Parts: sequence; structure tokens; C-alpha cells
Amino acid sequence: MGTTIYPTVPVAQPEAEPWPVDEQTIRVDEMFARQLDNEFAGHVCGLLHDAETGVSAQRGEAALEAIAGAMPALGELKERTLTQAIGPRQRSILEPLIETRLDWAAGTLSRLAQRATVEVDDQSVAERIAGLNQDAATAWQDPAYLRKLGRTAVEELRYQGERRGWDPAETDTRVRAGLSDLYAGAIETAIRQEDLDGASALYDHARVVIALERQAAIDRRFVRAREVALYCDVDRDMAGIPLEPAGPPSAEVFAERAAELTPEDASDEVRAGIAQVAAHAQRRAERQWQKQQAEAGVAALDWFGKNPGRSFLAIPSDICDWLAPDQQRGLETLFIEGRLRTDRDLFERLDRQMIYEPDAFAGVDLDRHRLSLDDEDHARFAGAQKAITDGSSDSAIIRYRRARLGTDRALEAKGIDTDGPEARVIRANVRELLGDFEAVEGRSPNGQDVDGIVSGEVDGDLAQAKPPFVVPRMPTRTPRYQEPIPGASGKDAAKDIPSWARGQRPLVGENGKAAARRIMDEQYGPGKWSETGREYQQLKKHFDRGYRTPTTGFPMDMEA
Repeated sequence: MGTTIYPTVPVAQPEAEPWPVDEQTIRVDEMFARQLDNEFAGHVCGLLHDAETGVSAQRGEAALEAIAGAMPALGELKERTLTQAIGPRQRSILEPLIETRLDWAAGTLSRLAQRATVEVDDQSVAERIAGLNQDAATAWQDPAYLRKLGRTAVEELRYQGERRGWDPAETDTRVRAGLSDLYAGAIETAIRQEDLDGASALYDHARVVIALERQAAIDRRFVRAREVALYCDVDRDMAGIPLEPAGPPSAEVFAERAAELTPEDASDEVRAGIAQVAAHAQRRAERQWQKQQAEAGVAALDWFGKNPGRSFLAIPSDICDWLAPDQQRGLETLFIEGRLRTDRDLFERLDRQMIYEPDAFAGVDLDRHRLSLDDEDHARFAGAQKAITDGSSDSAIIRYRRARLGTDRALEAKGIDTDGPEARVIRANVRELLGDFEAVEGRSPNGQDVDGIVSGEVDGDLAQAKPPFVVPRMPTRTPRYQEPIPGASGKDAAKDIPSWARGQRPLVGENGKAAARRIMDEQYGPGKWSETGREYQQLKKHFDRGYRTPTTGFPMDMEA
């Protein structure tokens, strides 16, 4: 078309030069067009069949959305590819090739769309059927509503069969399976809710529409549910067996009751199950009886705190009757002395269990032993239980575990019975020294300190516990040294003293302060030590608490 300079005077334009026609240029154009076509085909295949982002990799709603966006994407790809063609000949060669590719892509998208539509439809039907089954499980007690739900499920499945093109036999099979699932689910829900009568009535009504394999599963559920119901009845009955303060019910009591509650036609498996229920009920009764004792001990302690000065006999009988002999002894001591006293045998048993059997120790009911442990020991064991249960690393427990194990090994190496009285005294000394270490030294003990306490106490106490045998004779002169208090433990006698001072004793008439000064002067020289030092304080405490004026002297103790 000519360019218009004036409205009525068009100006003619020169014609475009024709595309050169020769065999070489034609081959070049064909080659370039084929190259563009191959690139276009690669993009189309990627759009449709990429393993992650391709349309064929999508399912259901996602596939339909991908298909809807694929056609515009293909159109854009076509235009972008055609713009790369040089000249009309390349375009004329390339465009039919692209159209062929697009026809193939359209057919592929059509098949993918059909598949996605079927998937969406099947998913929709499955969701509706699942909703109907859930409604049936919720409303299993309403037969009329169940029938309505069943008809709706049949209509959904038949309509799906029509859309999918199923033959009548396949449609009927799927309808029967859907009804079977609906009613079977309702019956199983009734069984889970322990309404066996209602479940049985519904089962009798719907048995004809339930598949045989599903019937077998329901029959097994009924058998198991009736067994469980029987076990629950037996357990509830045995839970009502009364507890007496004299002791928990014996195994014979539960065995006799189990025999009374066992049906005559019960199978061997059911009889064994009832026996297990009876054994469990007996263990539960024992735990409840022990808990009752523990609660009685705590209640007695509370009563004592709220009723100071009242007689032991005034404790309410519902508390006193449940107290075990050891609890009664602890309570009597509390009334007489005004404080709790630790049972040493119990303490040793718990102390050993704490170190050697921590899991078992964590399960001990300390309330049961509340009247047999003083406040300090009870708090110690309660703290250890909490640390073990919480799985925390309590440094005090870790240090004591090292000390206890080291003490027992050292005693065994020396042939000393670790359960004997001598070992108990040594362990008590170790516990006291370990507990006082930080107050004396101003720091927590490390492993070397713990080992030093153990070795010093074991070696020192054994040497002190086995003095040379001396034939007693009546004194002929005034005794010079004070004598050790017989039976004094390491804690009572404060035996944590320097190793160089072992064997030193205060003179008769000398108090702990004077004796400590004398011995420190002998060791370090007058004025070369401090009264605030650890060694002086240890000696003073030891001499004040561990020695007394002798009542009978021996020649070896006399003034020369």
C-alpha cells in the first residue's frame, strides 16, 4: 500500500526484493527450520511430560489446572519460535511443523484432561462415600437413617458407574462392597462403644449385605469384645474386695473369686485370661494396701504436728490401725523423744539400693518409711529419687556414688564384711566427711578428694578399730590420757583429722582447745599455725567429742 502524502495523492512504494531462490539457500532454510522445530518439540515435551513439573505428572485438580494453563503456554511458545524464523521461506517451512506438534499436544492434553476428570470424580465419590460411612458410624442406633444413608451410597456408586462406563456386573459389585463397608463400619463402632446388644441387633439386620470376609472379621471382633467385657466385669468385681489393716488379700482369695466368675463353657484361653486378671487385681490390691499404710504414716506425722503434747493413744483408729509395726515403733520414738529417728537397717538398705539399684530405688514409696527416717535422711533420699527420675546429674549423688563404691571395694579388699557393723561405721564417717568438706575447705570435693577421704577413713578406722590386745590391770598411778568414747561413730566423734595426728589424745583435764593447741605446737612450732585453720578446728572438734576422762586406767596409759 502506498504512503499518503496528501489525502488524494498516494505515493507508490517499491516492491520487496524476492527471497533468493537457489538450492543452497533452500537447504539452509530447511535445516534452520528443522532445528527450530526440534527445539519447539523439546519444549512441548517438557511442558507435558517433565517428571516433576509436567502436566502428566499432576493428578486430579492439580492436573486440570495445569491443562488449563498449558494451551496459552503452547501458543506463546509457538509465537516465540516463529519469530526466530528468518524470512518467509523458513516461516513457511516451520509453521506446518509447529502445527503438527500442536495437534499432537492437544490430543495428549485431551487424554490427560479425561484422566484428571475421572480422578477428580472418583475422589469426589470416595469422599462422599467416606462421609456417609462416618455418618453411619455416628448414627448406628437409628435404623431409618442408616437405610437413607445406604440408598444415598448406592445412588452415588451407580452414577459413578455410568460416568465411568462400567458394565452392570462391576457396578453391582461396587455397590455391594459400598453397602458392606457402610453397615460393617457402623457395627464395629457399636462394638467399640461396648454396646454389644445393639451391635448384635444391627448385625442380624444387615448381615445379608455384608461381605463374607467382613462378616468373619466382625465375628472375631464380637468374640474378642465379649471376652474383654467378661474380663472387665471380673476386674470390677475384684476391685471391690475389701482391704483390711491386717494385710492385703491373699492370692487364694482372688483365685477363689476368679473360679466363681468363670463361665462353665469358657475356653482354656478365657480361663487363662481370667487368671491373669486375678493376678493383676491381687498386685493392685497389694499396692493399694501399701499406699494405705504410707498414707497412714504421713497422717500420723501430721496429727502429731497438729496435736503437740497429746497422748499416743489419742491418735484416731482409722490412722493407727493401718500402721505397720515399724511405723508404730517410729511413732513411739517420735512421741518419746520429740523427733524422728532413722532406722539404721532401713537406711543401709535404701542407701545401698540408691547406689547399686537406682531404678528400683526410684520406685520406692518413701512415704511408707516416713516414720522410720529423720527429716535429714528423708530429704536426702527424696532428692536422690527426684534426680534419678528426672535423669539429672546431681553432683552430690555422683560424688557419693564414687565414695560408696570406693569404700565397699576397699572393705572387700581387706576382707571386711560390707554389711557388718564395722563397715556401717566407716560409711557413716565417709558420708559425714563428704558432707562437711565444702564447709571446711570452701570448695566442692573433686575425685581425688573423695578417694582421699575413703582411703583415709578405711585405713584409719580399721587401724583404730583393732588396737593391740592389752590385759586389763588395776591402775596403780593416775591416768595420763583421756580414753576414746566407746562405740562413737565417725560422725559422733568427728574423726576427720589430719593423718599425721592420728593416735594423738588429749591429756586428762585438758579440753579440746588446749589439746589441739598443744599438738599443733608440737607439729608446726608455737605461733606457726592459725586457730582459724582447718587442721586446728578438726582436732579441737575431735578431742571435744571423741574422748572422755577414763574410769579405769591401764599401765600403758599411766604417767611414767
